Amino acid sequence: DLWLRDQKSAYQNAKVDKLKSGSVEHLQMADRQGCLFHGTPSRASFKVLNPRTSRLHDSEVIFAGFPWVAICFIARWTDRSVSMGTVDGKPYFHIHNHRVYEDFIKGGFVCQISPETFFRTERLTSFEFISTQKVPVISSVFVPDPLESLRQLGVDLLLPDDFSLIKKIKAKGRGSRLSDW
Repeated sequence: DLWLRDQKSAYQNAKVDKLKSGSVEHLQMADRQGCLFHGTPSRASFKVLNPRTSRLHDSEVIFAGFPWVAICFIARWTDRSVSMGTVDGKPYFHIHNHRVYEDFIKGGFVCQISPETFFRTERLTSFEFISTQKVPVISSVFVPDPLESLRQLGVDLLLPDDFSLIKKIKAKGRGSRLSDW
């Protein structure tokens, strides 16, 4: 994967700065330095991320992605309660479930990690990566307002009644897991 190779090269050639805050500017800076990101709703030790069982893969994995992807994962959700993807290269995040929305607006943590052991498989979208190995955490920061952070990163936040964009998503065949609509 060309993008992931370039990201790993940028990471190897950059002096990686630890995130000092969950601000969009800090996340974008770390992204330019070649880092990947992992989102979580709760504070853990954050010295290392350990692979966990996944329904999408035959082995234990760690998911990572761009800053906007990590922010989307700071609340626990299923494919029935949330949709995310891209349309014409522009990311979107659609919360279908009120409980998930309430959890999401509480904020959560984004971990800055090295891309070195990550890869893609055919089961992943173009913005997701996995690793089957333990991954050291460079830094972790609290994101207090995930919705505003996503807006600043250019992510379209959708409400369930935005049928015009949903139809466009289905017509393009992009995004992830819209099959139950």
